[in-house]
Amino acid sequence: MAEEDLTVGQKFSDFEQFDSFLESYMQRTKQILCIAYARTVEQHNKMRTKKLRAKLKYAYVNYRCQSGGKERHRGLGIRQVPR
Repeated sequence: MAEEDLTVGQKFSDFEQFDSFLESYMQRTKQILCIAYARTVEQHNKMRTKKLRAKLKYAYVNYRCQSGGKERHRGLGIRQVPR
């Protein structure tokens, strides 16, 4: 599994297996991926009736390239004043 490419729908038995795969993938492809946003299983289970297994670390996680640039902000920082 060390030389496989990352594919959509690929399954892992736990987060540690995925994390080690991702580390080797980043080293092979010379990419640095970081977590953009995530929700832990603990946070998810507090808010939902359908509980996830504690074997998982995250309910969902979104990775992005570290050198992907700054986040774009839509606002101008100017508050509208009612007339």
